[in-house]
Amino acid sequence: MNNTRKTIHGVRALVKIFSALTDMDNAIHNDRFGFNLKKDLPRFQMKLEQLVYEPSKLLLGSDHETLTLLIKNFDEFSENVSIKDSYITSVNLFLAKLESAKGDLEKMQSLNTPWVRDLIKEITIFINKKYLNQFLDWEDNVGNTYYTIVKELDLLTTKLITIDENTQVNSEE
Repeated sequence: MNNTRKTIHGVRALVKIFSALTDMDNAIHNDRFGFNLKKDLPRFQMKLEQLVYEPSKLLLGSDHETLTLLIKNFDEFSENVSIKDSYITSVNLFLAKLESAKGDLEKMQSLNTPWVRDLIKEITIFINKKYLNQFLDWEDNVGNTYYTIVKELDLLTTKLITIDENTQVNSEE
């Protein structure tokens, strides 16, 4: 995989992480937020924000308009997801976006950069916490699951963030 394709995966991962942070904020402000998640999430949020700061400047530069448009598309996707209640939905979206971002980051591992390694490690540790299984084990009446959301997120970013013939990042509305 060439560096341009790896850069695209980096942009995809960062956009998903930024959108996941919004979902996390929604979960934090819910009355049901508590226990282990309340203990672990602030530290994880701080770590995520530290890890994405430099790469976001490098990969996304000063093109805040495109970033805002991409995150808006993810927010619109999120509005169409409903699982049991708003709290369960926010936590699921948060975890699914992290899982999907991790997939993009894993495609970049050969770059051997500390931020990629550290993000993969932190996301893996967090999403593998046993108490989070309660949020991941569900199926709606049409057969959608947590992994359906992850797959849909992968498809969404493949559609929104592509490589055009001139190998530049291309954002579609």
